[in-house]
Amino acid sequence: MAAEDPIDPPPRTLDYQRPKGDDWVPPAVPKWIQATCGFFAWLAVLGITVGITYLLPSGETFIVSMLICTASLIAFGQFMHRRYHWTTFAPGVFLSIGLSILVPIIGIGILCGFFK
Repeated sequence: MAAEDPIDPPPRTLDYQRPKGDDWVPPAVPKWIQATCGFFAWLAVLGITVGITYLLPSGETFIVSMLICTASLIAFGQFMHRRYHWTTFAPGVFLSIGLSILVPIIGIGILCGFFK
């Protein structure tokens, strides 16, 4: 490199967040309440699905009702994110989904003696 070559400036960092316009208003609800609402929304979907399954005992009723309720909950989470800027509603839902899968597995593991 010659002494007269200019040094290139470092590359600009990428902006991973959407630019907030002048009309942007922060959410009025704290983030932990948003996540808690998402957590209990999934538990409500799980309860509704189990209730539908008991009312209509069929082999595919559980799967169909779970898919419909989960899709509607994800759509509701997107609506809350776009309209009210609730950024932690969906993580609360996903945390609840993970716990609703892990807790029965761990419970069965404890009952069967896998964790001695």
